[in-house]
Amino acid sequence: MTTDVNKATRWGVFIVFVMIGFVNNIVQYLPAFFAQDLMADFQVSTTGFALLSTVPMILGLILSPIGGSMSDRWGMKRMLLIAGIISSVAMLARFFATSFIMLLITTALLGCICAFQTVNQVKLGMTWFGQASIGMVAGVCTGMNSAGIAVAQAFAGVLFPDYHIGFLIGGIMVTVMTLLWAIIGKDAPKRTTEVPPVIEPTRAEKAADRAAAKAAAKAAKAEENADGSQKQGMSAVIKSKNIWFAGIGMGIGNSFTVLTGNFLITALAVYWGTDPVQAGMIASLFTVGNIFGGILVPTVVTRMKAAKPICIALPLLTAATFFLGWVVDITVVRCIMLTVSGFFFGGVVPILMSCPSILPEVGNENSGTAGGLLVTIMMVGAVVIPTFIITPIAGSDYNMIMILSIVAVAIVAVFYAILPSLYAGGQGGSASATSAAATEEE
Repeated sequence: MTTDVNKATRWGVFIVFVMIGFVNNIVQYLPAFFAQDLMADFQVSTTGFALLSTVPMILGLILSPIGGSMSDRWGMKRMLLIAGIISSVAMLARFFATSFIMLLITTALLGCICAFQTVNQVKLGMTWFGQASIGMVAGVCTGMNSAGIAVAQAFAGVLFPDYHIGFLIGGIMVTVMTLLWAIIGKDAPKRTTEVPPVIEPTRAEKAADRAAAKAAAKAAKAEENADGSQKQGMSAVIKSKNIWFAGIGMGIGNSFTVLTGNFLITALAVYWGTDPVQAGMIASLFTVGNIFGGILVPTVVTRMKAAKPICIALPLLTAATFFLGWVVDITVVRCIMLTVSGFFFGGVVPILMSCPSILPEVGNENSGTAGGLLVTIMMVGAVVIPTFIITPIAGSDYNMIMILSIVAVAIVAVFYAILPSLYAGGQGGSASATSAAATEEE
């Protein structure tokens, strides 16, 4: 008899997985508080700093298309562990960076663990929690990623006297999370069976064993066609226009995260004259709102009968409230508006991220591949838009950087309008609930 899934193990795997994203974002966004110091010491412009901020995603662009397939083939734990080892070594080496090139290379290698953690969100949700909880898993991951950004923004100036110490502590944190994943991480729930007492097989049982051996041989032959099936699955994913629409929307949305996460503190300090430490605290309120929004908004919206209008409204509400938080130079109003904006934005990317588990042309067996393609497209937008479009246009005009960021997140509404109604009639929730219930009963 098969036992129930070990819930303690499930939550242990999930917590470590989520904390990897949390720590990654602390380390990635730590330079944001020290932007002016880094630009002065390494003699780079805002465009160069934007490149430094997005360079982990450039490596992610290379790894994400194959990362999902590699995790499907060799296991989520193994691939994330290898990526974690590479990123840990790089983050420890970043402490010794003496040139901008070395700083770029070591920062880029953080993208190894970031890419594999991101592409496996859907896979982890499907494997450990069931289809009904995909939105919850993606929301919690996004929320904790935002929490990492918030911690870096709010406490970098308080905890670290300079970026050198911040880099060293960041490297140690990534190393610790990699070790925890090596100890606790697992690919799938382990089910045990009761072993019956050994009894001498009868003639009929021996005949059954021979039949089973023949069936196993046929199964082995069928496995030879697995690679062809995997190629067909990848082809179906690539041909899905909805996956591309969702990925582009995620890319534009994530560019908003990159720009606000890396420039809002400096923008408040330079354009509005806010004290840098206070600016960090204020900027962190957006990501605090994002934490709660990332958990609550996808969970609620994906169970609504009329979800599409709400999905379209989310990026527009994000843009409107962030605009008020930026232009109204009253601290209380700014704090409230940025928090509310973060809450709305918390649902924008996770809902799009849940597409692979819902679109019929993808299917559960290709969820890792679809997740890899989604993350690839997302990272293209997150790198190209801030580094090669917005910062070259705005230059050192931080007001223009913020305004263009607001326009970018508003455009995501267009992609929600183009996509089919993913949760029409609450089908996503109800169908998923059935799948989850079946998982628990096994």
